Amino acid sequence: MADRTRSRGLVVAVATVMVLAACGQATTSGSDDVAPDVAAGDATPVPSAAEPGPGVPDIPVTDFDGGTVVLTDYAGTPLVVNFWASWCPPCIAEMPDLEAVSDLAEGQVTFVGVNTQDTPERADDLVVETGVTYDLVADPEGALARAFGVIGMPSTFYVGADGTIVDRHTGLLTRDALVADLAEHLDVDVVEEAGAAG
Repeated sequence: MADRTRSRGLVVAVATVMVLAACGQATTSGSDDVAPDVAAGDATPVPSAAEPGPGVPDIPVTDFDGGTVVLTDYAGTPLVVNFWASWCPPCIAEMPDLEAVSDLAEGQVTFVGVNTQDTPERADDLVVETGVTYDLVADPEGALARAFGVIGMPSTFYVGADGTIVDRHTGLLTRDALVADLAEHLDVDVVEEAGAAG
């Protein structure tokens, strides 16, 4: 009986360490704001340069105007797909930088913000507060996040014009890092306005 109790304790301890490790990878800020369902998702493998990655999941979501959107509708243009929530401080911190780069890259790449496991009221309030204008969709149950393999928040995916996921970034993105990622992964050169970088 003691051995069985000890074994159960060991299993619980190992599981706890694994969950904490996943949360530790989730954000670069040290925040533990990770939704349980999102944190439990399997990671989408990052493709090597020699092999194409998976395509974007074909799951319908609702945009903030009430229409139905499928990410494959964006075929023909590169995408930046950013998973965010009002309960995630790093998500809030990076939204102004995403908005700024989205403006600078307009016509070259489309930004889609996916509000995940959140309430419409809190999401709407945050959009007003941060002033983001790029496309926004709601994923209240986290189905799209799980299909992408999101393991922490925020998570940003770079998608080629053919709908192939070419890379991902989990954690806070700065303006400079985002500009560099667009050039590296989507061949999109963002011209910074004088004195705007920072």
